[in-house]
Amino acid sequence: MIIKSLSRKTASHHQLVRYIFTDKDGREDERQFSILHGIETDLDKENLDKSLLDIADEFVQNMRFTKQRKNGVTMYHEVLSFDPQVAKNVTRDMLEEITQKYIDTRAENAIVLARPHFDTDAVHVHLMISPNEQRSAKRVRMSIKEFEECKTITRQYQRERYPQISPVKELKLKQGQYRDHWQRENRKAQMKQLDKPLSEREMVQDTLIRAVESSANLKQVERFLNRYGVQTYQRREVPTGVTIGKRKYRYETLLKETTLFQKIKRLVSKERGQKKVRGNERKKQIKRRF
Repeated sequence: MIIKSLSRKTASHHQLVRYIFTDKDGREDERQFSILHGIETDLDKENLDKSLLDIADEFVQNMRFTKQRKNGVTMYHEVLSFDPQVAKNVTRDMLEEITQKYIDTRAENAIVLARPHFDTDAVHVHLMISPNEQRSAKRVRMSIKEFEECKTITRQYQRERYPQISPVKELKLKQGQYRDHWQRENRKAQMKQLDKPLSEREMVQDTLIRAVESSANLKQVERFLNRYGVQTYQRREVPTGVTIGKRKYRYETLLKETTLFQKIKRLVSKERGQKKVRGNERKKQIKRRF
């Protein structure tokens, strides 16, 4: 199991909650579940939007129990990712139990939101963790050594409790030892990649990609982004990119290496043309008045 972590320094609670509850393929897997650890809000599927807003607000309110620092951590976004080779064998009970074990080890007294995604070959669980314990000023930050111990405990629990979904031990070394399947000749480079944290840029890029894919014009793109707490910005009255918190990302930066780059350019160009037409019509109307 791969465990990744990202500490966020922008108050993008609503965006992350929305992302966690987004099923990219539009279908909910039968193994789906939600863990609301220390969260008082009840998840109402009939009024999901309000429930998600209330959950995000709980994180914001809980953060106020601790002293706010400039560039301080506002939340942790962490991911438990399971081996693609055994993804089909992972059941809901397994996922939920291992996730709860991780929460109890990592941040037992914090408030935590957890939900799995099934849109890739590797089944993975997203977790949103408060930077401080529930209604307390005590931080849940771990040192590098402590976090490594936390990961070791969780992986060991998985191996002992559910060996059928643990990495296949298949590589025999000269000394007669074995290594997990991803630790081959290039295991150092691979392990470096495994522990590479998710970035906020990747999250925003993913949301923008889905927005452009499902939209026919720039207004629809903006409405989609706004639902997930991402705003758009302009430069010299030209739609330029997106902003979350105090950070800005240009469309070109996020989409240039994707097949959607040309589409967003067309949508922006179309919007500029429509603005120009509207501007000319207003000028004509003003002239008629005089």
